[in-house]
Amino acid sequence: MSSEKRGKFLLVDITHNDTKAILIEENKITGKSKSPTTVDEPTLDVTRGVQDAIRQIETAKNIKITTKNGVKQSVKLLCSSSASGGLHMIITGVIGNISGESAQRAALGAGALLIDTFSKDDKRPPYKKIAAMRQSKPDILLMSGGTDGGASSQVLEMAEIIKRSDIKPRYGTEYNLPLIYAGNISIQDQVDGVLGENGYALKMVENVRPLINRENLGPARESIYDAYMEHVIIHSPGYTKLAEWTDERIVPSQAMVGKMLFEYAQQQGVNLLAVDVGGDTTDVYSVYNGVFNRSLNAGIGLTYGIGNIVKEAGIDNVLRWLPSSFEERDVRNIIGNMMIKPHEKITSEERRI
Repeated sequence: MSSEKRGKFLLVDITHNDTKAILIEENKITGKSKSPTTVDEPTLDVTRGVQDAIRQIETAKNIKITTKNGVKQSVKLLCSSSASGGLHMIITGVIGNISGESAQRAALGAGALLIDTFSKDDKRPPYKKIAAMRQSKPDILLMSGGTDGGASSQVLEMAEIIKRSDIKPRYGTEYNLPLIYAGNISIQDQVDGVLGENGYALKMVENVRPLINRENLGPARESIYDAYMEHVIIHSPGYTKLAEWTDERIVPSQAMVGKMLFEYAQQQGVNLLAVDVGGDTTDVYSVYNGVFNRSLNAGIGLTYGIGNIVKEAGIDNVLRWLPSSFEERDVRNIIGNMMIKPHEKITSEERRI
């Protein structure tokens, strides 16, 4: 094994509430810590929480990792984040179950939370698509459609709809929304003519569906990572400084999980299925015959999303697993409290539910 892979790695994941750090030495976890995230007031500097988490490891192991301007060169710092609520995206395509689905897989594989999807064959008339796009406030828009040398007029019609929508980003409305075009490469110049100077930070990449029977998701995913780093995360306090400390670009937390699972499956030569249940979303990852996929069930989780679990399963299917002393009204009240007070210490009753 190379010396690089056997070196020291400091992995940091920043969520809305907690900043977690793990130190890996010689392929073994030798230190772990957790500190409150410091993006919000009064601190307004994410690096403070990162430094606090690292110092806990330093204290526990009696070592020095941090420097005045980050971490020592002998330690490779890798960072992921979902502190701003994750990566919010919308996608467009020509046919929903062809180019649209390829764009969805590219976005989900990059760790995105899909707000909405638009295609030429969905049932909404143009004015409703325009209204929905204006209201969406995404972080990034991924535009697909047409195989290489294939559909062109439908793609350009969608470009006109996007132009008329004048979509603004979720944060930093004075900035242009990142728009990644990953459709028919033969009409890139025409798409640029429609969207290039109309309030969008337009980037052209290879087609996510160059042939009807072949996908090419890598370039779009890489461009999403770049846009996330360059246009999205910089709006959170302290991330510009943090980016100078890291050895690789900061990526969405879900993307980091996917990368680790895919790497594990490739090294072990196995297929795998993994489920990550969060507070408001549930992610399902799979690697099958070397192909990675991620699907997302938004609104299903163990704090903010616990009410939707009850709605989907039915209250009777929750009560059947609880002691008979639990009344339906009490269970509903407990679940409601878990939704509106997700960050308070969990009670014994909540733990049972």
